[in-house]
Amino acid sequence: MREEVILSSITARPSAPTRAPGAPSAPRPLTWLQADDGVWVATLEGEYHGIVTSSDGGFETSDRYTRPVGRAETWAQAAALLDGTHHRPRRRRPARASRQS
Repeated sequence: MREEVILSSITARPSAPTRAPGAPSAPRPLTWLQADDGVWVATLEGEYHGIVTSSDGGFETSDRYTRPVGRAETWAQAAALLDGTHHRPRRRRPARASRQS
């Protein structure tokens, strides 16, 4: 006979701020891993999000599409360059074909 066990966890946080319905959620923190000497990789919820590499006494940051984001003097500044890029990119609508009468 097999027993079924249901586990649940509820955390009450009365002082936690509430957000309005439909409001965007707060950005999730990036996870940083050092992949090699002078190379750090950022992931967001398990997906590749960007990279920071040391170069010529500074640090260069690229986003998840390998587009350059910027250059910084410190690793922390370079990592912060990815901070505003947590949102999912908007998909462009296909251009409408023009109607000719």
